[in-house]
Amino acid sequence: MGVQVAPRWTNPEPPIELAPKVRVPVAFLHGAADRFVPASDAAELYEVAAEPRRLRIVPGMGHAFVPESVPAIRESVDWALALPVRS
Repeated sequence: MGVQVAPRWTNPEPPIELAPKVRVPVAFLHGAADRFVPASDAAELYEVAAEPRRLRIVPGMGHAFVPESVPAIRESVDWALALPVRS
């Protein structure tokens, strides 16, 4: 896959700076009830991300996936799979 793990911590850029560099479809799923990371953080990443992108704030979901989040996960996977393949 061409991925290498650095032998030591390299202090990567913050997500808000990395998100615009991603050149594949990105689905942001975030829990509306997340007590650790506010949903507004996901919205900020979505705003700077390149297309195609998708944002879904899931009611009833906290910081981890719960049964209520399964439909949103499935919708996001279906969305990604329906996109045209780019070469």
